[in-house]
Amino acid sequence: MSNAFFSVSEHKIQFSQPDISLPVGYHTLAQQFFQRDIPSPYDVEMAIATFEDHIQATPQLHHIAPEFDCHDDYLRQIMQIADVRNEISQAEIERVFNRIADVVSGSPKRDGEFPEDKNFISYLLMIRELSHHLNIEKIRNS
Repeated sequence: MSNAFFSVSEHKIQFSQPDISLPVGYHTLAQQFFQRDIPSPYDVEMAIATFEDHIQATPQLHHIAPEFDCHDDYLRQIMQIADVRNEISQAEIERVFNRIADVVSGSPKRDGEFPEDKNFISYLLMIRELSHHLNIEKIRNS
């Protein structure tokens, strides 16, 4: 088991291994791209492209551990939506992201399905991109 952790805050992402931070957080990304609580598909694509640029511009992150600890409140909400406890897999993150992407693209949102909060959606987008591009297979939140 790895002791590696990360945290996504409003204005940065901090990793323990390697000890590095990215100068973008969920609020930063939401403020830049999301005009409404449920953003447009174009807004989401632009946010993804920008966040991918941050990841690609940080080569120290390209060979990191496949498992991390993270104790962020938004991660706990994602885990509740995914109906998992203590850890979430890359596939489970993707499933939650895909459902929200469906709503962003016009599918009806069920009452209470997920928070109508652009910061939550931005956080989910970042977690999804981190897990996908850095091959983070599992995130623990216990």
